[in-house]
Amino acid sequence: MATPPYTTGTITLTNGSAVVTGTGTAWQIALIVGGVIYVQAAGGNPLPILSVDSNTQITAAIEWTGASGEYSYAIQVNNDVNQVLRNAQALSEYIQRLDNPSLSALASLPPEANHVPVFTGPETAALVELGAEFRQAVGINDANGFVPNNQLRILGTVSQASGVPTGSIIERGSNANGEYVRFADGTQICTKSIANAGPINIPNGSAFLSPGPRLLGSWAAAFSAIPNRHASAGSSGDISCFIYATLPPTQTDAGTIHLGRLTGSDVLNFTIQVTGIGRWN
Repeated sequence: MATPPYTTGTITLTNGSAVVTGTGTAWQIALIVGGVIYVQAAGGNPLPILSVDSNTQITAAIEWTGASGEYSYAIQVNNDVNQVLRNAQALSEYIQRLDNPSLSALASLPPEANHVPVFTGPETAALVELGAEFRQAVGINDANGFVPNNQLRILGTVSQASGVPTGSIIERGSNANGEYVRFADGTQICTKSIANAGPINIPNGSAFLSPGPRLLGSWAAAFSAIPNRHASAGSSGDISCFIYATLPPTQTDAGTIHLGRLTGSDVLNFTIQVTGIGRWN
């Protein structure tokens, strides 16, 4: 009885080349070691197989004379005695690959719930139990040991115990004092915008200052230590000014600043942007 032709996948051919490249093919697994490739293309030629180099590459005995491209194809496998012997030899090689110390070591282990195999030597393996803490960390909570979706918390309340994060990765919030973001490593960033911070109209030498120190108010969330503060100011009329500090920040308060201009006084209202960077734990 004739062997059915092999037609799985497609092949890519280049005019003047004997290399046949497969897509979605498994020629070695199918034990193809010889035969003829027939291509569904006008102006082409049959390609006797010289060698099967991999599951996705064949070298033909002659070059392709048709146009370069991707084609459907069929391989007519030889049915002679030599072909049968070659197939038997290839099958024997695959079976021998299964007879190795690694697979033998794994085959000796009986499956057991909440255990994983680990190699303990060149030819030995053992089962190691997955502890409750590990299973909780990866979200294995049911009796069957399945890993459900959406178990790891990214956004939420950050927390820690003895310096070890125990909550979410990122926490974000806002209130009347501005906005804050906390990270699991202990970093905290607070931001706030203060409108109507002008005018700048008190002469001081050749410069002009705001009438008094500007209170920046409380941080949106308290720091565990005094943070680094950065402040900038500007107006809707794109009028620049400078800032100098009068009172530094504390763990709960952003401190105070003065606004100033080197030339010209302005009664415009300025907006101050304040950022505090520090730690929450």
